[in-house]
Amino acid sequence: MPKFTSTLLVSIAFVASVGAAQAQLFGAPQPSGPGAMPENMDPAMCDQLASMPNAPMSAEACRSMMGMAKSMKQGAADPNARRAGDENMSCEQIIGEMQANGSPMVSQSTAAQAKMAGEASMSLMEKQNAEAKAFMAQQMAVGIGAGALGMVPGGGFAASAIMAGQQAQAQNFAAKQQADAAPVREQQSQAITAVTGELDQSLQSNPRFARLTQLMADKNCQIPQDAGVPGR
Repeated sequence: MPKFTSTLLVSIAFVASVGAAQAQLFGAPQPSGPGAMPENMDPAMCDQLASMPNAPMSAEACRSMMGMAKSMKQGAADPNARRAGDENMSCEQIIGEMQANGSPMVSQSTAAQAKMAGEASMSLMEKQNAEAKAFMAQQMAVGIGAGALGMVPGGGFAASAIMAGQQAQAQNFAAKQQADAAPVREQQSQAITAVTGELDQSLQSNPRFARLTQLMADKNCQIPQDAGVPGR
């Protein structure tokens, strides 16, 4: 049996994470799941998000994600998308229907774009975590030395100068990490916009997929590695 294509994996991963992402970005407690968008969610909030220091995504990406979440919620609630016995379906049955009927997916090029953005994000995180650990170790060692120097008669001025230097180094370090992260955040924003935009169009044309994906989220279904589905 053919495996799930990477496009479907990208689709489901993005859809299933929308509810959690909204709660994290906007601080609104809410149930998780692709259809869990609060009724009062205003696209204008995306402009506020983008204006934050080190914003996790652009306003355009935020609005695109919000639009996809709206389509997901509407599709999952569409009476025509519901079938008798949906709530009793097993994960295998849900995935089986997706395989049989086809599923909305992102294009291969957009899936590749999202994969590259995810890899860049993971690489940046690992790099910056390693840099932060090394910097903190250095700062701690210098701080201990400055503390000891401050206990020596006449060493207070030197210790104060060292501490001031550490503060400046910390500010420079933070600025460097922000600058290094900026292109990766832009890459992520472009990928989010592309993926959610394509999914939004697919969900509007196939609300049943929204319903099935909601059921997957409710049941915490895991995609089997050997499952197959038609690609595009």
